[in-house]
Amino acid sequence: MQHPDEKLQKATQGRPAGERVLDAPLMRLSIEHAERIIKNEQAWILGDRNAITLSHSSYQRIVLVALRKNAELVHKAIDAALSIQVISGRVWVVAETQSYSLDTAELATLHNGTWHSLYAEQESTILMTFSGTHCEDGHVPA
Repeated sequence: MQHPDEKLQKATQGRPAGERVLDAPLMRLSIEHAERIIKNEQAWILGDRNAITLSHSSYQRIVLVALRKNAELVHKAIDAALSIQVISGRVWVVAETQSYSLDTAELATLHNGTWHSLYAEQESTILMTFSGTHCEDGHVPA
């Protein structure tokens, strides 16, 4: 039975397996399972990246992103605080005047409005958590 506070993602052409919960008072998520899903989809098979939103509420969005070696995510400043956690691999994060190489199990955080870009030094899987009221309209670049 669906909890009254649950938010669901309906099945789509890209993910026809059915609906899934994106927001509920308590959620348990498997990063390994989500990674298997995105690495078996056409976007990953034919491209250099794929992503899946694991959780989306009015104040937070959590996105799992798989990147092939040399893939790049280029952003300008976004209206969100952001954390980037490396699940596997190595990525290079550039933010305004600083840059870091992040390895498996490392985390970087960025303030709201900080310009940044990310480059996969090797095949990598990262968890991006966007925080702030920006999530209400659903517009968070990933």
